[in-house]
Amino acid sequence: MAGMSKRLHLGDIHFDIENELINITSGSKILDQISYHDISKSDWGYVYEKYVGQVLRERGYIVEYNGLSKGFNDAGVDLIAQRDNKDFLIQCKFIKKSTIGKQKIEQILYKASSMIASYCKRGKPTFCLVIPSISQSFGKKYKKGKVTYPIADYFLSINNIQSATKFEIFEIEMPYFKDKHLL
Repeated sequence: MAGMSKRLHLGDIHFDIENELINITSGSKILDQISYHDISKSDWGYVYEKYVGQVLRERGYIVEYNGLSKGFNDAGVDLIAQRDNKDFLIQCKFIKKSTIGKQKIEQILYKASSMIASYCKRGKPTFCLVIPSISQSFGKKYKKGKVTYPIADYFLSINNIQSATKFEIFEIEMPYFKDKHLL
């Protein structure tokens, strides 16, 4: 859908599950409505970024919507959040049916590496991968030599900048998709 990021910048999103609409609001005023059926598979990623940013704001973070502002030029970081003088660089992946494997993890980290490096100059940032479901999004195993690990552990063990960066995985499910398997 053309202009999805521009529409999402108008205000906060709220899911009207019964009518399958996303209401974009400012205060109590509805500024825009988007039917679930009019949202492309790739645009659900933008909706997810916006939703994750709102959840983080509710948890006391200051949030910059880097992905919504810059699109594909986001340097692998969808959200930049701060809380308690700490920087959090966040990549949101709205993945339901497919899994994140070793190669995808390496692509995510490679794409974000220059942004991570620039934030390392300011202190020790945390790079977070946010997904709707750890059990549905990650493959079950990664084999290194004779040892087999859960693939999520592989993400947490990779650190190209050694001890300068902390990696975390967060699970944030969007309300509409809690029981749906559309993507």
